[in-house]
Amino acid sequence: MAEVFARALYLESLAIHTDQTTLDEFPELGISVSSLKSLTSLSFEGRHFNQGLAGIISRMKSPLVSLVVEFDDDVNPPDLCRIVAPFSSTLEYANLKVVSLCDAEVVPCTRLSTLIITISAASFTAGTLIRLFPNLEDLDLHLQLAQSDDVDAIRRRNKLSQRDCGWKSMDILSCDSETKLYAAGFSCHVNQVLLTKVVEDVTHLAAIVADMTPRVLALKMWMIDFDARVVNRLLREDRNLTELILKLTFMEDMYDEWAEFVDCWLEILDGCTVTRLELELRRVGLSQALPLMEPEATETFADLIAERVPLLRSLTIKMSTNCQYHWRIHRRRNGTRSLERRAWYT
Repeated sequence: MAEVFARALYLESLAIHTDQTTLDEFPELGISVSSLKSLTSLSFEGRHFNQGLAGIISRMKSPLVSLVVEFDDDVNPPDLCRIVAPFSSTLEYANLKVVSLCDAEVVPCTRLSTLIITISAASFTAGTLIRLFPNLEDLDLHLQLAQSDDVDAIRRRNKLSQRDCGWKSMDILSCDSETKLYAAGFSCHVNQVLLTKVVEDVTHLAAIVADMTPRVLALKMWMIDFDARVVNRLLREDRNLTELILKLTFMEDMYDEWAEFVDCWLEILDGCTVTRLELELRRVGLSQALPLMEPEATETFADLIAERVPLLRSLTIKMSTNCQYHWRIHRRRNGTRSLERRAWYT
């Protein structure tokens, strides 16, 4: 294989399926990869990658545009700055899992716009990441928190690190936990904030919304875990919010009457500034395959939402039974409104 790479003078894209043991046993393989000069896309897929692979990448001569590597989380994670330094003027996309962040030597990667990263909270500093990727637009952050970590202390450290640097704004910021994103402490405006797992701490969520004032907010929530008034307050306080995507799960025995559920929903949404709303309702229980409500009741529910959310123009309601309803809301100058059903799927 090393001989093949030695002759691949114009190879531009390479995906290698191997493991660290193979790279250690056949060092000529790593030497041949690091000697390639035309690669723009590189992906290592396999197991137990460690500092040895990081060394191979850091010696590369190619003008990489895309880099994908997952390191082993059982070993000392390699330094992110060292890995990307050779590609500071070319790298645009990076998916790097289980790395650390050392601020000793930061060579800015000025073209990188999309980053997927898994990193321990102990080594993470927001200011260092900002200096390393000053023009980042899309960040998918997986912050590894230990049970002993002081989340508030980590947040204070990250806030302090941004005193002399900071992104002006970001387009998309994704994270699997509101507590991890709270700890990261980013202070810039973010166009879209996407939380991919169920929200557990509404206080942390409120701090994130206040920090980032997103235009689009995507959340998953269990109705048993929060106070509707608290959620409503944080949504109303973000005057920049125009689109809300909310996936809601509830136990079927939580409400004696459907009207109680509707009242809770309306309390969450009352007075929000969103113009587009997407609700996905999922019921857990013996009757979860049954429709949540009849079509007529759904139409009434939609009209009640349109009444409580005065700027709403587009409403989608998805049911756990694979039903989806979509309305366009027309508002007249005299204050009246009408709902136009645009789609109905079962």
